[in-house]
Amino acid sequence: MGCSPNSETLVGWLILGRFFNMSTPPVALPSEIFAEKFCRHFAVPVERYESEMLRRSLYPHARLARLFAPAHSFAADRGFVSTIGRLTRRRDLAGETVEFHDDPSNRQFWRRHGRLRVSMQRVHRLFNAVWP
Repeated sequence: MGCSPNSETLVGWLILGRFFNMSTPPVALPSEIFAEKFCRHFAVPVERYESEMLRRSLYPHARLARLFAPAHSFAADRGFVSTIGRLTRRRDLAGETVEFHDDPSNRQFWRRHGRLRVSMQRVHRLFNAVWP
């Protein structure tokens, strides 16, 4: 007397259910965002994440220019830093980097050739230091 396919499936689920608690669906734990990790790593208050990350990721001469340039000059950089601060997975940085690179404001001569913007190499170094 053999088991029908339906009863074999039921037996399989009963066996799996015994070893794995299948009575309740798994609950996804909330992941820590990059900004929180960054602030903990560098001992910075979370409220200062954006300004601190921007300061650390700008080219050196861009840090100086930021003091004298209009606020809108570094809007794309602030947006990028804010966006990566909300990342919960390391692999999502590549997509955000491409989007930042393709941002129309980064096509301006002084941003592209004068490097008055964030350095992707610095961003990746910071990201790797915080999220090994």
